[in-house]
Amino acid sequence: ELRAAVLRMLIVEDNADDVALLVAQLARAGREVVHQRVDTAVGMREALREAEWDVVISDHVMPAFSSAEALQVLRQSGRNIPFIIYSGCISEQVIENARRDGVHNCIVKGQLGELMPAMERELRANVREARPSAVNLVHLADYDRVTGLPGRDLFMRQVELQLAGARPNEHIAACFIDIARFM
Repeated sequence: ELRAAVLRMLIVEDNADDVALLVAQLARAGREVVHQRVDTAVGMREALREAEWDVVISDHVMPAFSSAEALQVLRQSGRNIPFIIYSGCISEQVIENARRDGVHNCIVKGQLGELMPAMERELRANVREARPSAVNLVHLADYDRVTGLPGRDLFMRQVELQLAGARPNEHIAACFIDIARFM
């Protein structure tokens, strides 16, 4: 069993009581947890920029944010962090779609007996994959880490592909806006 001194959890959840309950359950199970709760894309991007996390635990449906959107934010960050949906009601179709989209596991809230082993398994797997995957490296090369927007190199490759595939007398227009010192 993998036991880090402290488990660093980014929790995507709109209900602060659910977070407190989860952290208390983990503490009773012997896990020391440092966590941050976020419930928006902006909050999640900021948390991913400002700290290192061992795992992301996400509710599935929230009023202003969803697990699918949270997974997209995580991907755009370029970080390789296990992503687990921990939600009150998860249909088999949601689980199937989530796994196909790259979610590591889906657990029903309150099933700490399932959540703990799933987290341990993902943390062990993540330790083995310590270096960024080829997919993450390509993503980092092609997209801006802060905005998630396509970068200049990707744009230029797409323009070249369009020009190469253009038929004679076909018109192609492209617009490139360079924004310096955006932040």
